[in-house]
Amino acid sequence: MDYDEEDYDQDDDGTEPCPYCQAYVYYDAERCPSCGQYILDADTSASRQPAWVVVTAVVLLAAMAYWLLSPLW
Repeated sequence: MDYDEEDYDQDDDGTEPCPYCQAYVYYDAERCPSCGQYILDADTSASRQPAWVVVTAVVLLAAMAYWLLSPLW
C-alpha cells in the first residue's frame, strides 16, 4: 500500500497534551497522570445545565406568565 504524507503521521504516538499542565497523555485517558485533572472529551457537554435549574426556570416563567395574564382572563 502506498500512503501519502498527509494520510499518515509518523509522529503520532497516541498522545496529546493535557489542557491543564501540557504533559502528554494518551487519547483515551480520563485523567492526566501528571496533574490528576479529568480530561473532558469533545463530545462531553460541559455547559449543560443541571435538571433542577431548567425545571426551576420553567416553573418561574410559568408563574410569571400566569401572574401577568390572569387579569386578562
